[in-house]
Amino acid sequence: MTAVQVACGRFHSIALTSNGTAFTWGLNDFSQVGDGTTTNRLLPFQIYLTGLIYKKRIVQVAASARHSIFLAADGIPYGVGDCYYYQFGNCYPLVMSSVFVIAGLTGKKIVRVTAGTMTSHFLDSNGDLYGIGYNTNWPVSLNYDF
Repeated sequence: MTAVQVACGRFHSIALTSNGTAFTWGLNDFSQVGDGTTTNRLLPFQIYLTGLIYKKRIVQVAASARHSIFLAADGIPYGVGDCYYYQFGNCYPLVMSSVFVIAGLTGKKIVRVTAGTMTSHFLDSNGDLYGIGYNTNWPVSLNYDF
């Protein structure tokens, strides 16, 4: 098994392996590591063993200061961690301690994901870009066809 992608948040990291397994470790104060706790992880945790992404092949990962995104091969994005600034759309509670499907993208085949400090962005197979979260000057809510 070899690493094919690494994403670094402020104090946590995600490694994606060639077999589609994601590993997370680091600061976990907002459950951004995705193990269902807020306990810091010094050693990598195999994320696909939890919740909704059990046995799903992960094809891309993204990390921000306080949240993580996992893109499955079927085009469905999953998130975990802080949602205080609506980085996953409308979610409650404001800290998502278990991996869940990111709302508002149903029916879209997502092909790329990114995570900003307080935002998340998604590119679908048609080239449409979606952004959710908060910007210091205005809310991010975009569906723009380039």
